Amino acid sequence: MRITVTDHARPLDDEVDRFILAVRALPQDTWTHFHCEAGRGRTTTFMVLYDMLRNAAHVSLEDIVRRQKLLGYNYDVLRPTEPGDWKAPYTDDRIAFVRAFYNYARGNPDGRLRLWSEWLKSGAQ
Repeated sequence: MRITVTDHARPLDDEVDRFILAVRALPQDTWTHFHCEAGRGRTTTFMVLYDMLRNAAHVSLEDIVRRQKLLGYNYDVLRPTEPGDWKAPYTDDRIAFVRAFYNYARGNPDGRLRLWSEWLKSGAQ
């Protein structure tokens, strides 16, 4: 599956829904592979999202991000950029998205109950 995400930005809601549908369809013991052009930001973001869908009910946000940071070339999806950096608005948006997605994943293991866009529309965040 190929998901389109602009570098340094968070995925759009319809792409997040596509990702959730793909995760839903995976057999439980399936191995997955994530990679973007550089193999850092987008890769680590989706590794974090996948980990959240599978484990948020039992693992803290900080622990999920920490273990994916270890696997993702020390890339921390919750670390803000330096003030004045042109990436700051994109990074801040991605950080807010990751935090909201964790809340979504805690109540929707494997994305089974409702899609991300449905959760957003419900005002559950």
